[in-house]
Amino acid sequence: LLNASGKPGLARVATEKLRENGFDVVYFGNAPGPTRKTSSVLDRVGKLEAARDVGTALGIMSVQTTLDATRQVDASVILGSDWPGVKK
Repeated sequence: LLNASGKPGLARVATEKLRENGFDVVYFGNAPGPTRKTSSVLDRVGKLEAARDVGTALGIMSVQTTLDATRQVDASVILGSDWPGVKK
């Protein structure tokens, strides 16, 4: 789970939200490079429905398949500046 929003702390907030919903988050941190406007979930192993479940838990509608078995995860999350965090 990578924070590409430029807003500090969002990766931790998203990680906590996913863990509360039963997802195993193996890594979170800041994304290298420029900030992104749009958040997305990437299906890494051909399980699009599982990636959609992650997107639903975070309110991210952009879900696509980008296979990458070297990452050893089912899905990757990239938070953009459109992700507001968890509203309480």
